[in-house]
Amino acid sequence: MRETEMMTNESCLKPHRLHPLWILFSIGHMIKDFIIPIVLILVVNAKSDSLIMTAGRYGVAILLVYRIISILFEWWNFSYSLSEDELKIKEGRFVRQKRFIPLERIQGVQQDSPFLHRVFRLTSLTIDTAASAEDSSVKLKCISQSEAERIQEYLAGEKHEQSEDEDVGVREEDERKLLKKEHYSITRKEIIFASLTSLSFVAFLPVLSGIYSNIDDFFSIWNTAEQVLTFLEQTWLFLVITIFILLVISILFGITITYLRYGNFTVSADENRLYIHKGVLSHSEWMIAKQRIQGISMKQSFFRRWFGIVRADLICAGANGDEKIESNTLFPFIAEKRAIQLMPELLPDFIIKNEMNPLPKIALWIKLIRPSYFWIIGTAVLLYFWPDKWYILIGLFVLITVHRILEYVNSAYLLDSTFIQMRTGSFSSDFFITKKSKIEQVIVTESWLQRKAGLAAVKIITRGTPMHEAEIRDLPKKEAVRIYLWYANQNS
Repeated sequence: MRETEMMTNESCLKPHRLHPLWILFSIGHMIKDFIIPIVLILVVNAKSDSLIMTAGRYGVAILLVYRIISILFEWWNFSYSLSEDELKIKEGRFVRQKRFIPLERIQGVQQDSPFLHRVFRLTSLTIDTAASAEDSSVKLKCISQSEAERIQEYLAGEKHEQSEDEDVGVREEDERKLLKKEHYSITRKEIIFASLTSLSFVAFLPVLSGIYSNIDDFFSIWNTAEQVLTFLEQTWLFLVITIFILLVISILFGITITYLRYGNFTVSADENRLYIHKGVLSHSEWMIAKQRIQGISMKQSFFRRWFGIVRADLICAGANGDEKIESNTLFPFIAEKRAIQLMPELLPDFIIKNEMNPLPKIALWIKLIRPSYFWIIGTAVLLYFWPDKWYILIGLFVLITVHRILEYVNSAYLLDSTFIQMRTGSFSSDFFITKKSKIEQVIVTESWLQRKAGLAAVKIITRGTPMHEAEIRDLPKKEAVRIYLWYANQNS
């Protein structure tokens, strides 16, 4: 065994603490949470001698001291170490706890590097496991970049028992690194399309409203704003120009927000793992073993269907880690045809086929005559309180009818020897594919109306946190039974 490997062994077995800067970052977050009472009690009312303010000052001071002491204890008591078969965690502020996590239960690793952390060459790792929701992940906040790389390589299986021939071991390691290939990188066109179709530019309006509200708290600008609005109303040319400028600014704002969120988004893969990276100011990276992927879901919103753009998500065993960085997103927005082309390269086990079986024609009639409780309740409420608005019911009836027709047109399914894929939705669309071996449960149900028409509903449940459910309704009963028997015969 080589000397470098022996050093790695010792480094893995030795307990490690988080970087000391974690203490400062935690204190900073604490002050951020208490900024309002601190400003009100210690700044705005600093000269007040009232009993309430005096008690408030002592209370805030005691609470801050307690939180700082608890942060120090939390940092001192937290440590982690890796052995050949488990991850050991010691944690707790005043009550110490130990957790032992078998490496085989680790589902994936996320790396999140906020901008301020990157300045100090720090990062955070979220290690996802198959445990319950309460303790489904382990977060190593504020560790060095080199330490994060060491842990990721260890968990990815890069550290392994070398052969006695050192040159052979080095060559095998180089070959594995060469197998990692970048398959997808987001384009500027996709970012612009995503911003426009997700209506992210609309977020500029509440931001502008918030700025106005904050300024108005300190400076009375209502009279000035009223004069500006009066002037714009009298001069239509300036009004049009102002609206155009605000529209351009809001669109640029939406594109900027989308770019900061998904810029530098890349998807790479080797033989056994996927690597997803994104971020401009703050970076995040996610690594997951392909065998942990239970299925693929592709969604299209109402606007994105016009342009053939989908969002592809991975359905993974275990937790999805830190939800704020959307670790299960494979493609945030991509042309549907391109997504289908890339799937065989990234996940050979999930090959999507375009030709799918539509629902029978009788399913359309069942969908149309099925009672709509929403329309019934809405009719009763409207006729009781606003009988003169009866014409709204016609529009509501047309909308429900169109929704059901589109649901029939968009619904389709395909059963293969090893996988099943389904597409559902009306104004939006949801596509789902999974393998037989990844399914946890298949549920076949039929209502009285479906039974009379020889139809049924099939629900597919796959393992994840939470469980992922996909359902298609009103397919032929014999097909529903075939799907059930297909799943029941796991050895085929």
